Amino acid sequence: MGVIVSNTDVGLGVTSVSIAEATDCNETTDISLASNCDGGTYNGIRNTFGSGGGPANDFEKIGGSNNPLQSTGGSNITSANATDIGNAPFNMSHLIGGQHVAGGGGGGGR
Repeated sequence: MGVIVSNTDVGLGVTSVSIAEATDCNETTDISLASNCDGGTYNGIRNTFGSGGGPANDFEKIGGSNNPLQSTGGSNITSANATDIGNAPFNMSHLIGGQHVAGGGGGGGR
């Protein structure tokens, strides 16, 4: 099972369990929340992902008491959740409890 985005103290790159860690983002600088959410390019920044991850809208599981999309941790992501995660405005709170269970999402970009 993949790394799970923390329910509290959520960070983009370094804090608790970060979004970049859960998506297996290859970059350590110029990390974009938008790019981590959908794998696209924003303001010239496009993050890429290792084989154990992918964009957050490809998470298999999300949820936690601080996630407005799904308050129950370990819930299967729905297509509506994936759409909310992959479209602006990109919200860190939507990624709480997010994880790639099978060890790989889309691999970056569509």
